[in-house]
Amino acid sequence: MSWRRAYFRQAVADFAVFQLLQTTDGIPLCQRLHYLQMTTEKLAEGFRTALDATEPHPYTHRVFRDFLELALGNRQIQARFGKSRRAYRDFIRYTAKPLAEAIQNLSPEGDTHPNPEYPWSDTQGNVVSPLDYPFGELDTRANPKMLEMLAFVEACLEIAQAEV
Repeated sequence: MSWRRAYFRQAVADFAVFQLLQTTDGIPLCQRLHYLQMTTEKLAEGFRTALDATEPHPYTHRVFRDFLELALGNRQIQARFGKSRRAYRDFIRYTAKPLAEAIQNLSPEGDTHPNPEYPWSDTQGNVVSPLDYPFGELDTRANPKMLEMLAFVEACLEIAQAEV
């Protein structure tokens, strides 16, 4: 199996769990975001890995936003996403990039900060559980921009699945 295919297979599996959590009542947002962050990370790694790569792409949690630069010129993703060239470009630049930055920042890697996986200490020294944190703009059920981002991720995954 190629590295690219392995990344894509894992992204598809992670997204299936995200979708299950997304459509199940009572599941906390932090749990859904955990699987979305993992999906987008592996999806981006897959697209950034050459078809014939014999080594994995250099591992980082901070890959999704950079992937959008590649996606910007990818007409296959644009067509699958169903937007005109201009609307697609505007989506990537003004909606997707800020959300992608926020999604990749969900990784618990680095300094203590809001993330969907581990508790952290806020600036006043209070311990915060991801279960109690609102994650604002990243609400995967209520924020229209996030719903559009999810449609973009699904379009990318459909292309990835053709390789799986």
